[in-house]
Amino acid sequence: MINKFYSFMALIFSLIIFQSCDDGWDFDTPGCMDENATNYDSNATFDNGSCYSISDIFNINSSSYDDWVYYSFELEDVVDIVNPQNSLDWDIAFRRNHIRTNGGLSGIGSGCAIVDDSQPWTHESFSLSEQIPDYECEVDEVIEGNIFTYEGCYNPDTHLFESCIKNPALDNWGSFNDSYQFNVDNYQFFVKNANGTYVKFWLMSYYDVNGESGYISMTYQILD
Repeated sequence: MINKFYSFMALIFSLIIFQSCDDGWDFDTPGCMDENATNYDSNATFDNGSCYSISDIFNINSSSYDDWVYYSFELEDVVDIVNPQNSLDWDIAFRRNHIRTNGGLSGIGSGCAIVDDSQPWTHESFSLSEQIPDYECEVDEVIEGNIFTYEGCYNPDTHLFESCIKNPALDNWGSFNDSYQFNVDNYQFFVKNANGTYVKFWLMSYYDVNGESGYISMTYQILD
């Protein structure tokens, strides 16, 4: 009986010692320790190789109902274009929520766009994706105006949606609800610039920090 008592006390003592040691152990916290990465984790003590980053975010003022804003991927800036239908100096253009590429009915370039609406962009998928979906690269064409589906281009003077030329794939980047609030879908887009090089393309927002519409935030990366 005494031996059983001492054995029991020895077990209890061992558990107490083990618990006290366990409380004092330092465990590594895996994560991204690169402060320049998108997914930097300030609590990480061990870099597990998960770091990734996205390109800079670019903001476009496309709030005008009348004027298209032309953008060059290579220059990373808005460009002044006198004759857009006969110029290779722009790659993509914006007017409100409408988007054109330099191809098809909009320009002489090789521009077109692919939409993968089966999955949205995330910071991780955008950073890691290099595979271009095997879908049709759609060129700019006439989008018929439809006041019931909000298709086409809105005319603030007539309050109608009129037919206009834009890219049908990029026309899927978001939609208006019944309160006329534009909701971004974050679909995965790949576009060709004027020279025919693919660019992975993420349209992130239609509103600025003050909630004003027609201010597009985007990120992209030119693919080799």
